[in-house]
Amino acid sequence: MSQITQRLETIKSQIVDAEQQGNRNRGSVKLLAVSKTKPASDIALAYQAGQRDFAESYAQEALIKQVDLAAFDICWHFIEPIQMMLLLNY
Repeated sequence: MSQITQRLETIKSQIVDAEQQGNRNRGSVKLLAVSKTKPASDIALAYQAGQRDFAESYAQEALIKQVDLAAFDICWHFIEPIQMMLLLNY
């Protein structure tokens, strides 16, 4: 089992406990994994461990990962204001 899988299992267990303590329905809390600065290979491991929602800050980085991980049914999110770098050709 990878470290990513182990961490996700721990977090999911904590979420279930928090839902119970807060009298919330099981599954009512969704984990949003912040994947900015992480390689596509790590995201693929997290996906294989059951994570489906990932968040990015940079549009350029997100687009590269979306292409690299197109085979996966990932729900992408943006966090913070979208930070875009403009490349100007003179």
